[in-house]
Amino acid sequence: MRALRPLVSFLTVAALVFSIGQGDALAKKEKKEKTETSELVAIEMCGVAEADTKVFEPAKKLHDTLNEIETNLTNGNAAFVAALGITEGTPFADALASLKTTAGDKLTVAMDGAMPKVSVQDGVPDNVKAAVDSLNTFIDAHVQALNLAKDLPSQAQALVAAAQTLDPAALAQQAAANPMEVPKVLKTINNNLKAIKTTPDRVTNVTGTLTTNVDAIKGLGS
Repeated sequence: MRALRPLVSFLTVAALVFSIGQGDALAKKEKKEKTETSELVAIEMCGVAEADTKVFEPAKKLHDTLNEIETNLTNGNAAFVAALGITEGTPFADALASLKTTAGDKLTVAMDGAMPKVSVQDGVPDNVKAAVDSLNTFIDAHVQALNLAKDLPSQAQALVAAAQTLDPAALAQQAAANPMEVPKVLKTINNNLKAIKTTPDRVTNVTGTLTTNVDAIKGLGS
């Protein structure tokens, strides 16, 4: 029986090492998957004029527009929340509810064409006045963003269709300066194509947020 103890110990340690290795591998896989799905991939040119001109340059321009709108939404909400003096990171809908509660019946919403304009009567706290000014600036940003976004759905669908005509492997062979560069170029091309595939959903999310925000601002008057 004593002769078996070293073997048993070895098997126990081996099993433990294997389980730790499996856990590390699983953790790395989960981290990789999370990174791939949560981080936006920048569109890069591959160096083949036809592919760049017809697909990747328009895709980069569209993604830059989406990035600009998303950044403005984040910054605009942060400025509104800061002016109101409530907790940093408060969602827009909650910030609007806080404004309505604080301003009460001294808050008015009027329509300027299709867009709302918010005002308050005298006698409200300074932070409410500052928040209303910030909110009206944010509304102007929504007007500009909606004008930018109106053609994005059709552009996104056209880009997806154009991207589907590309042969990544053949394109990488053509674009690479030498055979050793082919895997690197192919990775760039595939990353571009993955990013383009997500474009229609990004457009839907951005335009949905813009519309939801405007409707919520209109609701302040009810």
